[in-house]
Amino acid sequence: MTEQKITPQKAIMRGQIIVNVPVILIMFGIIVGGWYLVIFKSLLWYWGLISFLIGPLIAWVFWSFMITHWRIWAFSRIEDHRELKDQAIDGMLIWKDGSFFERTEIRTTRQRNIIDELEQRFEDSKIYRKFVDDLSIPDKVEYKYSKSGLIVGILLYSSIIGCGIYLVSIPGVNTLGVFSIIIGIIFLRRTYKEFSNSQLSLILSNQGITTNGELIEWKYISNETAKMKGYGQYRKAYLIFDLSGVNFQIMLADYNIKLSTLRYQLKIFRGRANISANDPTTS
Repeated sequence: MTEQKITPQKAIMRGQIIVNVPVILIMFGIIVGGWYLVIFKSLLWYWGLISFLIGPLIAWVFWSFMITHWRIWAFSRIEDHRELKDQAIDGMLIWKDGSFFERTEIRTTRQRNIIDELEQRFEDSKIYRKFVDDLSIPDKVEYKYSKSGLIVGILLYSSIIGCGIYLVSIPGVNTLGVFSIIIGIIFLRRTYKEFSNSQLSLILSNQGITTNGELIEWKYISNETAKMKGYGQYRKAYLIFDLSGVNFQIMLADYNIKLSTLRYQLKIFRGRANISANDPTTS
C-alpha cells in the first residue's frame, strides 16, 4: 500500500510532538521529581544530584527508540529525504548522518533494513526524477544584509568617541580620553565601511551565487546547501558549498533567510543551471 505523501514541515511537526516534547517532559520531570522528594519527603540529598543523571539518560533512551519509529514513518511519506533530514537537523530532531549521536539511535535488524531500503529507494529515484522548474522563483533572488547591528555599532563607537573627548578635558584622565578616542575611531571607521558597503548582499541567480560582489558560476560550485551548525548558543545558520574542491561557509545570521526556502531556491537554480549546461542552444 502506498503511503500518503506529506510535506517535510508536517513530518517535522509530528516528530517534535511525539519525540522531542516527551523527551523534555521526561528529563525535567525526573529532575523536578527527584528534588521534590529530597526537599519535601526527606529523601537523602544525593538523590537530587542523581536525578540530573537519570533524567537525561532515560530521556535519551526514549529518544533513541522513538526517533527510529519516526524515521520509518517520515521516510515512507517524504520524497526528498535530503530536505527532510536538513529540516530535522535544523529543528534539533535528529543528528547528521555518521555522527556519534546518530549512532546512538536504537534500531532492530528489521528497522535497520527498512530504513536502508527506503534510503536506497530514494537514491534510485533521483536517477529517473526529472527536474521541475518553479516559475514563481525569478531569475535572481537577492537577500539584503541586515544593517541594524551595524547601526548599533556606529552609535556605540560614536558614544565612546564622545566620552573620550569629554575625558580629555578632565585633568588626570587625559590619557584614557585619548585612548578612547583612538579606539572609537578605529572601530567606527571599520563599522561604517561595512555599513556603506553595497556588496554585502547575497544573490542567488540562474548564473550562480554572488557574494562580496563577486559572481561564482554554478559550474564551479558543488554540494551547495544551507544548514545549522554548532551547538547551543553557538548554533548558527550557514550557506555551505564547495568551490573547486575548497569548502566555503557563509554565516547567515545577518540575512533574513529561512533555511528551507534557501535550500529550495538552491535546488531550483541548480536545476536550471544543469539544463542550461546541457542545452547546446545556450552555448
